[in-house]
Amino acid sequence: MKKRTLKRVSLIMAAVLALSACSMGDGGGTGQESKTDTTAAGTTAPETKAEQDTAAAETDGGKKKIGVVEINFTNPFYIGWKEAAEEAAAELGYEITVQSAENSIENEISQIENFIELGMDCIIADPQDAGALVDVFKKAADAGIVVIGLNSPVDTGGATYNCIIDHYTGFKGVTYAIAEGLEKKGSVCLIQGQVGHEASDSREKGFNDALADYPDIEVLDIQPCDWDVSKGVSIIENWMVKYPDVNAILCMTDGVTPSLVDAVETEGRLDRTLLAGNDAEMECLELMVEGKMQADYLISSYRDGWHAIAYADAIMRGLDVERDAVLPGYVVCSDELAEKVKAAGFTEMECITPEKAIELSEHYADEFRGYFDK
Repeated sequence: MKKRTLKRVSLIMAAVLALSACSMGDGGGTGQESKTDTTAAGTTAPETKAEQDTAAAETDGGKKKIGVVEINFTNPFYIGWKEAAEEAAAELGYEITVQSAENSIENEISQIENFIELGMDCIIADPQDAGALVDVFKKAADAGIVVIGLNSPVDTGGATYNCIIDHYTGFKGVTYAIAEGLEKKGSVCLIQGQVGHEASDSREKGFNDALADYPDIEVLDIQPCDWDVSKGVSIIENWMVKYPDVNAILCMTDGVTPSLVDAVETEGRLDRTLLAGNDAEMECLELMVEGKMQADYLISSYRDGWHAIAYADAIMRGLDVERDAVLPGYVVCSDELAEKVKAAGFTEMECITPEKAIELSEHYADEFRGYFDK
């Protein structure tokens, strides 16, 4: 089991190292070096926003610039998001820079401040601590920059925008599906995201609220992986020894879920352990089609990335859009489980099959191209 899960982590880390190298060339790390790194040799970096705008027009045909701060590049979700966002930005005519905060709120604030100094037209940031970003978001908005909180809302009193996900309802539905799959009794474990992060906390609340309807289901353990694959693998390896008879394991991030499936399958326990994820990345959807997972929540990093850039584009084009744009999400499970979930009282979100989720995931650009013009 270790060989298979560690091989998966090694492949992910190889991609991360390559991505980090590219990111550093675009002003990665804390982002403080970006002003000189992107300036041609023998010239002086522009000091004022007006000078920066003039330089931009000379070097890139006047393209507007989007700066993005993601939580990390160790979770495949953020890598997929970056790829889709870059694809959308290229199609819609924007220059985009995506940086990793490396799970540090201090880095995140520093990178946003640097984007302000660089005169970005739009800043998108996934808040590790929404309250901690309020002041820097307002500072950016006061500088005339379009500011968007990504995936979790930042409350600035209407000064900025939010492109968010209904984490609570989605994971609540996933939990209902697993509870019904267990025929309303048994034991479960939960791999959290990052404690204090709105996405993680909201998903945990959905989990707890769903299980309140199932008094015969016992929660054996809850552990946070901090959205980090290697930490998630460590939790899984420990649980395989500590809880040999657990009936279901739910995971808040599909960066980790495939390793969970590998571990349970290697132990020969797939036939007696229900598994669920969150994000519905393509690999997990394929595992669901194979019958190795029972539930997931369709976000998809690629859908999320395209949706966010389409939203930023709509705002910068002056369209009348909501201050909070919610990514359409779906609980993914079999038709049989969907009927049981509905009968149990969960009607807050549509349930779709893995096959339908794959179709949506494969056509993410088509789904959100012109989405906000309607």
